[in-house]
Amino acid sequence: MRKVFVFLFSLQSNMGNYFRLCGYAVSLRAPSWVVFLSLVSRAGLINVRNFMGKGMRCCDRQESECCFFLSFYGLPGEIMTDPRSLSDSDLMSQAGSGARGIAVGDLKRQFASGECDYYSHRDLETAVVPKENAYISIATPVGKLMLQRDARGTAAMSRMGAKWAPFGEPYPHHFGALSDNRHDDTRALNAWLIYLRQNELMGRLPAGNYRTTDTLDLSGGALQTRWGFAGDGKRVTRIRPDFSDASRSVMALLQNKASVQFSGFSIQPHDNQPDDAISPVGMHFGRLGNSFLTDVGFYRLNNSILRTARLANVRVQDLESWSCGVDFKFKDTSGILFTLSGTTLTADADIFAPEDVGKHFVLNSAGYLGRRGVFKAQRRQRVLAKYAIAEFVDARRVRVSADFLQDAKNVSGFFAAPRIASGRGKTLVADRACFSSAHVGLRIWVANPAAADKVEIVTIRSVRDPYRIEIDRAIAGEIVDQEFSVCVVDISDPDMRVGGNDYLFRNAHIEHYAGVAVGVHRHTLGRFSECKLHGEVYSNEGVSIAHMWHSVSGGQWESSGFMDRSPVGEAQLRFFDQRGQDWYFDRLISTYILNQTVFKLGTFTTAGGVLGHVTAGSAYFRSNYKKANLLADLVQDANDPSRLDFMGTITTQQGEEDPAATLPDKVQFGLGGELFSYQEGAFVPSFSDESGHTVAISDKEIHWRKVGDQVTVYFNFTNDINLSSLEAADTLRINLPFPVAVHAFAQALFTDGPVGAFIMWAWMGKNYAVFKDPSDASTMSVSDFSSGTVDLVGCTLTYTTNN
Repeated sequence: MRKVFVFLFSLQSNMGNYFRLCGYAVSLRAPSWVVFLSLVSRAGLINVRNFMGKGMRCCDRQESECCFFLSFYGLPGEIMTDPRSLSDSDLMSQAGSGARGIAVGDLKRQFASGECDYYSHRDLETAVVPKENAYISIATPVGKLMLQRDARGTAAMSRMGAKWAPFGEPYPHHFGALSDNRHDDTRALNAWLIYLRQNELMGRLPAGNYRTTDTLDLSGGALQTRWGFAGDGKRVTRIRPDFSDASRSVMALLQNKASVQFSGFSIQPHDNQPDDAISPVGMHFGRLGNSFLTDVGFYRLNNSILRTARLANVRVQDLESWSCGVDFKFKDTSGILFTLSGTTLTADADIFAPEDVGKHFVLNSAGYLGRRGVFKAQRRQRVLAKYAIAEFVDARRVRVSADFLQDAKNVSGFFAAPRIASGRGKTLVADRACFSSAHVGLRIWVANPAAADKVEIVTIRSVRDPYRIEIDRAIAGEIVDQEFSVCVVDISDPDMRVGGNDYLFRNAHIEHYAGVAVGVHRHTLGRFSECKLHGEVYSNEGVSIAHMWHSVSGGQWESSGFMDRSPVGEAQLRFFDQRGQDWYFDRLISTYILNQTVFKLGTFTTAGGVLGHVTAGSAYFRSNYKKANLLADLVQDANDPSRLDFMGTITTQQGEEDPAATLPDKVQFGLGGELFSYQEGAFVPSFSDESGHTVAISDKEIHWRKVGDQVTVYFNFTNDINLSSLEAADTLRINLPFPVAVHAFAQALFTDGPVGAFIMWAWMGKNYAVFKDPSDASTMSVSDFSSGTVDLVGCTLTYTTNN
């Protein structure tokens, strides 16, 4: 049984003051007084809450007789208090030189400036605090902590004693944090973080809801210090920012070269924040190296969850993000149902306007395309289809266009993300009213073909009107009709000539995001392993634009996928400018490709001729809506088609009833060796003239590889193949006993080749050939043939490739 004894001693005073202990108040009146309060517990924890000493001025600055003495004894337990219930502010800042002493527990210490700091330890020592040398000495079980107030009485600095707390101590609660989702824990957490990094400790952040109203500063510490903290898990340890400011961060580590490790917590806006309020950036890092970020979650954060300037040997594991990013909304279509019949899109409420012509609209249909192109309704399968608004009819009807139209009835829909219609200097103009004052401070990526990196990374400085914004730097040239977005994971620094390298994202899960999931700029040797990016599907809350944007970046994506629903921008993966940087995708999975490009490739060539590659190894593409088209429809290339290499097995699938109804189940592409593949038997190709004379090709030019039942045969073009025995008038015929699958985009290799240079491939049950037309050597012709042979008019096939 716990017993609490309270001793109050008071003299009469003209001042009206009161204490409240567990809800009981006692008035004190004294011109000069001493109050002694002793709480004794021999059974465990003493919890003092709602204890107030309000308005106690400790007499006058010139009077030195008064003091306030508060002592706690807890045996064998630990003393815990509510720091906001103990107000000894004026006492601590105005104690005269004759003050006998002050015992400091879980007290709030408030200086003249109004700033507060919290200090708490298990065992306390009464310390003399002379006016001319303001020290407070706190004894801990493992050493002594000296705190010194500066001459102005507005700040505090710590001096280390003989020892400091062992691993995991102290907790934020020792510095005054309550983690009750109501009180402001910002200063308590910052004091705790200072303590950790100054002493190179790995602290523990216990389970709870830590409400914050300002940035948690992770910066500081000496060069090469090592520190961090671990929560009890992202499901139970939550940091809840209760402020809305796009220019600030929930946690920031900007000027730091230390090795840090943070794990086991989540960041989610406080319940006081509206759902559509622009949040601060989740975690903002400057230069970060040799560090770890594991088991961290971000939920409902309307901004970037992670922004980094430079990474070097950084590992991010088990990152989870739900409903994050910024959605620049145009019109709210919530509650409105749409029906598409032919090219007419009809809404059940007024929503369309003449200025919508040229915009894109997205239908959230439920179902898939089954056998023989028959649409199958299915409640569980929700997919997005994007259509261009071609004609305005009335407020409820428009006509749309797209490569593929599928009737839909009573489904939800929304307008696709806005674009930058025009831009020059520091002014950008959107194609619709989408900006507000809350967007000031946001960092956005803007596609710009005139920029050195083909993309501008800028910060919104002001919003002139809903269409027009001012940014922090002038853009190159002029922008016309380009995409822009906030990246949920923003790995970039627009001011750095050389970015970071050697970073790993493993088991990252970014779900229902708005904008672009991952943006990488000027970083090399990045690796994404076993990750999943999942776009928004159900409403106009959080329109997904793209899975990944890259500019002058390189790395590897393995065993990962863009799952379940496609974004509705120009491409799932967009590469603005590679300039020598290579990306390799291995075991890529991309599902629900709807009227959209998977890869959009920008400029790959510099003035010096340096090339960058995007290579896809084993890949799996699944389309619920896209009809049988060439793989070229999945790729949009602005410069050099040969820069996209499919080296492994590409599996394409359409529909759920019969995956192979219209698309082949296996088509192997290759460049740089693996040019021909098939699945039945082996063969030796031969060349012949019109008379049937066979031209032998030595084994040096033909190579084989057999894996299981699949045999891959390819030519090694390091040596010239010279069919000099053929006359000029002869027609060269290549005899093929099977449909040949050849890289559809390799024709660029032959642009500078001789007349008759050719490449062949098979797709969708037909055979295709691309060859240089002898009548016009500047053009490449495409012909459709299905007989297994093709006639090429010419005399000699002589060429050398880069292989």
